[in-house]
Amino acid sequence: MTPQCLVCHRHGKNLNSDGWKALQLWRHTSNPAHPCHRFATGNKDTLLTIPKAQGINSHLRMKEFYHAHYSSNVMCLTVYGTQSLDNLESMVNEKFAAVPNSNLKPPPISGDIVTAEEVGKLLKVVPERDGHRLELQWAVPPETQAYKVFPCSYLSGDIHVPVLLTQQPTAAAL
Repeated sequence: MTPQCLVCHRHGKNLNSDGWKALQLWRHTSNPAHPCHRFATGNKDTLLTIPKAQGINSHLRMKEFYHAHYSSNVMCLTVYGTQSLDNLESMVNEKFAAVPNSNLKPPPISGDIVTAEEVGKLLKVVPERDGHRLELQWAVPPETQAYKVFPCSYLSGDIHVPVLLTQQPTAAAL
């Protein structure tokens, strides 16, 4: 399979995913000045045909992006496997040792992911699959300075809302 076919296949797979649709809706309604608002994947039309019609050389732009943002010192890798630590380390070195270290600084992210313009909205998504889901989101200050203690992890996890609502005087029945 050619790289172009792989890109189109991955993009096409995402189009019917409820999770992907919700993520794209969230990104689309986020702060337009924030990097999160940008698109994440595309297909042959969005990555090649349309830019070419606009006089944009996609291959050159990708190479420029690569050289401006890809450096081993600003990347992280998590490896999980049943192999020994030495074996895993060997595999990682074999695959990633060639990633250059250009001593880049992580790009600054200016602005909040949501501003007063983007909050307080009710978004409804028609799912591809049967089921019900309630997702509540709120903005918290960036945890960049406290990344070692994962402060946002205290707020995440599976909270069984129907049980929680019926245990509190919030809901009489569901």
